[in-house]
Amino acid sequence: MDYTFNEYSRRAATTLKKGQSARDRLTEGAIGLASETGEVTGLIKAWMFHGKKLDVEELELELGDAMWYINEICLATGLTLEGVAKGNNRKLAKRHPHGFLAEEGR
Repeated sequence: MDYTFNEYSRRAATTLKKGQSARDRLTEGAIGLASETGEVTGLIKAWMFHGKKLDVEELELELGDAMWYINEICLATGLTLEGVAKGNNRKLAKRHPHGFLAEEGR
């Protein structure tokens, strides 16, 4: 089943701890995101430097965990995943109006 960002956010929000303040949710989200990016980095490091097979299925799960924490941060601050994605697209289009050009260093 395909999900929109809004549908994902709604479903993921049902697994948040009840009764947390926005401050606690924001703090948990930031710390959790840092932890999950470490998990992603660890998988890639093991593949690049230790001869392990890149476990794409595990990578997908860890990226999903990172997304969960990004969503928690969004909910704590009144942002939306949809808004974050659109804002990022606008920023990238402004920074790279003709696409990323490695030979130009941008």
